[in-house]
Amino acid sequence: MGRTYTIQQRYDVPCLTLRGKWLRDFGLDHGNKLKLIKGKNMLVLIKIPDEAVKEENRNKEIKRLEKQVKLLKGAV
Repeated sequence: MGRTYTIQQRYDVPCLTLRGKWLRDFGLDHGNKLKLIKGKNMLVLIKIPDEAVKEENRNKEIKRLEKQVKLLKGAV
């Protein structure tokens, strides 16, 4: 797939918008998470599987709760 895009400017920073039915055809949809990997003169987007997103959200919630417990223990 050889598409050409132009970097735009929004709020004084570079901006790139990808839009089209071809994204859905490629397996991407609203709410999907992507990981950006930078290389020399290259950007690579990788779709993060839904299961990995759920696991990441669980881990964040556990860390948040552990932090709250520590704060509560310090207050006692």
